[in-house]
Amino acid sequence: TECRHNWTDIHGSVQICSLKRAVSDYKINKPQPPAPYFTKTGKKVAVIGGGPAGLVAARELTRYGHKVTIFEKENHLGGMMVDGIPRFRLPLDIIEAEIGLITETGIDVKLGQFIDKEKFQNIISDYDAVVVATGTTKANMIDIEGLSEEHYSSGLQFMKDYNDGKIKNLQGDVVIIGGGFTAVDTARACARTARKILGENGKVTIVYRRTQKHMAADIKEIAQMEKENIEIRTLLSPVGGVLENNELTGLKLVRNYLGKGVDSGKPEILTVEDSEFVMPTKHLILAIGQKQDYKILPDEIKPTGRFTTNHEKVFVAGDFSSGSLDVIHSVADGKDVAEHIDTVLMGAKRRELKLKIEEASDNGETGRFRNHDAQFNTESETIAVEERVDSNEEVDLGFKGSQVNEHATRCYFCH
Repeated sequence: TECRHNWTDIHGSVQICSLKRAVSDYKINKPQPPAPYFTKTGKKVAVIGGGPAGLVAARELTRYGHKVTIFEKENHLGGMMVDGIPRFRLPLDIIEAEIGLITETGIDVKLGQFIDKEKFQNIISDYDAVVVATGTTKANMIDIEGLSEEHYSSGLQFMKDYNDGKIKNLQGDVVIIGGGFTAVDTARACARTARKILGENGKVTIVYRRTQKHMAADIKEIAQMEKENIEIRTLLSPVGGVLENNELTGLKLVRNYLGKGVDSGKPEILTVEDSEFVMPTKHLILAIGQKQDYKILPDEIKPTGRFTTNHEKVFVAGDFSSGSLDVIHSVADGKDVAEHIDTVLMGAKRRELKLKIEEASDNGETGRFRNHDAQFNTESETIAVEERVDSNEEVDLGFKGSQVNEHATRCYFCH
């Protein structure tokens, strides 16, 4: 929304995310683990949770000179990047390469570690500081009249099962309730099972209570969902289920309209009278967000701020602190909590942020000329829909060849 192209022409903003990816795709030198900031301090820090916030916190704390151990309940690191985001959107080899750069810094990793209250107390005793970065692992659920939990599942669990290769065949109509990232990923995963992506063996439908502009998906992702034969139905809310022989056959829905904005900034949802109808449904998945599971904390320990708890040794970070956001925010939080903990452990802030300004080129020339304004905004290539069936191949192939410079030279350098 900040890009000058939004108000100087009609070709759309510079695609910064895709350009950043191009830098990674075309890198010449192999990335190396980051260098330490300071020498060894003799302090020990435990990080509970090996997702993006925990990994980055562990990396940064190691750079500060502390000895770090990650405790992860799964048999792999990565958290939601591995368990929640589908491979066709974020390939596993990319994640594993990034994780490798972090663990190579000398972090001790303990996998398959379920931390209960007793183990948590032991960790507090053994370490100088503890970071809880377990994310939002509890799926939000709602009561739907006439249905029990055996008749539907959570998007959180569905995506984990899908990424683990446990979901092979999904016959019949699927309805996903929700409009966030998990709902979109779940729908696209469902489209790949039983060849639904080609319109076979039932439909995949996202049902969302507000309008499409309030969904988390951007225009590009909505376009890909249309290609993948996914229907998006908006301004609808579930009110009940239809069962035959205790098996789900339909979902009762009512139509909504939107009122004025509420505290969250989103408009109020109002129900259209006498608008109930039934949508055929064999599989119902609720993807309406997730929240923190505070059971991991001993009873007397409570979060008190962005990073802090009422225990001087225990800190919180990432989604466990903020609620469900995204990988970028979790990475930033991991860096910030590490600096906060280092300041606490060492009694002073040891690093300062400084800004260095140097001239980009000779004679004030940047190499960016006004005729670059006329370059059209092209889209990156994607693999054919037929190739997406029963496949975890990445869909978006990124900018190729001349596209990279064409997009880069569209930038006004205004920031």
